[in-house]
Amino acid sequence: MALHPETVAVTDPPDRTEVTGGEAQKLSYRELDRLTDRLAAFFQARGIGSGSIVGVQLPNVVELAAIYLAASRTGAVLTPMPVQYREYELSQLLDFIEPVAFITAGRIGDHRHADMVVKLADSFPALHTVGGFGEDLPSGVVPLDDLPDGAPASVTVDANDMLTICWTSGTEVAPKGCRAATTSGSFLRTPPWIPPA
Repeated sequence: MALHPETVAVTDPPDRTEVTGGEAQKLSYRELDRLTDRLAAFFQARGIGSGSIVGVQLPNVVELAAIYLAASRTGAVLTPMPVQYREYELSQLLDFIEPVAFITAGRIGDHRHADMVVKLADSFPALHTVGGFGEDLPSGVVPLDDLPDGAPASVTVDANDMLTICWTSGTEVAPKGCRAATTSGSFLRTPPWIPPA
């Protein structure tokens, strides 16, 4: 990032408007770093830090990349959930993992994901923060599109700390979680064999 801060780092899919609303974005490394800092500072302000589990249900948009990076800066553990999951599947996973936060979009396709998560949150006492991207967010969802600038407090994250819990599909039995450590996340750094752009 330091060598090429204005180089494009992440790009939304061209059909972003149909998927979640809003215009498709391209963020430079500098812009991605600022968004990541704002999200990490938001996490810390809400008491989301080392070992805190955060559910995430977003399509492949730039905000998803920033959420992963924010978790890596704060020590939070992300558990991404397929966007096709509805109340039944989410209830099973939320009951199992007991997240303190959940991040989603106002809508994904034609489904109102933020509304669904807010309704579920009442049944899960550990879930104290629901954040959302996009328009028409229901009451109880913290809007994440325009967070104030800020930097998170420095946190030491060990290479063996858990970064994410990924899930099997659960087509024949209940989904099973698979732990991935920070060292598993090679997407968090550029491998030394790839030359700078």
